[in-house]
Amino acid sequence: MSHAGQEYHWAVEAVINGSPTPIVENSEFQTPLPPSRSSSSFTSVTVLTRGVEAHNNEGHNRLLDSQINAIASTFANKPIHSDNPIAVNISAAVRTLVTGVSTLATFIFAFAALGLFCLGLQLLFQKITKKA
Repeated sequence: MSHAGQEYHWAVEAVINGSPTPIVENSEFQTPLPPSRSSSSFTSVTVLTRGVEAHNNEGHNRLLDSQINAIASTFANKPIHSDNPIAVNISAAVRTLVTGVSTLATFIFAFAALGLFCLGLQLLFQKITKKA
């Protein structure tokens, strides 16, 4: 997922017909920012993604994506109505904070659940090996 206003770099290395030297092409591009609909610099919520994962678990990805998208959509569908720049800035900061904290809490609880599951497996394994 690319984000508006960011600069991206890419590179490709290819070997053609068994050539001993590969062909390398690289470049960069920048994604443009969308036009602003108001004079305020804070009019939207940026949703950060989890990034590259070691495995692809579609069920968990859909659950996490739907939770984050629901929060962001709720904020996006309720624009900030104020001419006061301080109120707009505070509102945008709170919206970003809520989105970030809910994402962080989701991952903290997911890691805690994984740790408790592994602890349960360890205790079960210890109990089985003591009886033998």
